Amino acid sequence: NNVYRWYEMFSEGRQNVYDQKHAGRPSTSTPDRNIIEVTQTVLASRRIADREVDEDLNISIGPFHLIFTNDLGMRRGAVKLL
Repeated sequence: NNVYRWYEMFSEGRQNVYDQKHAGRPSTSTPDRNIIEVTQTVLASRRIADREVDEDLNISIGPFHLIFTNDLGMRRGAVKLL
């Protein structure tokens, strides 16, 4: 159980209870690079379809829509992006 695991870690020299750095996903799922690329693409051609943008930039539609609505403050029109 956890008590034995903690005992073993402290016996091996661990000196604090704080989480150690470890590999994993980045802290944000929308890196600044994606935000910049989406912004440049959308502003260059405001009539581009959202599927075209996510295919061109190689990001999925979910993160694209989050960037589009949350970071750019834009909304989707009936057919094309506004």
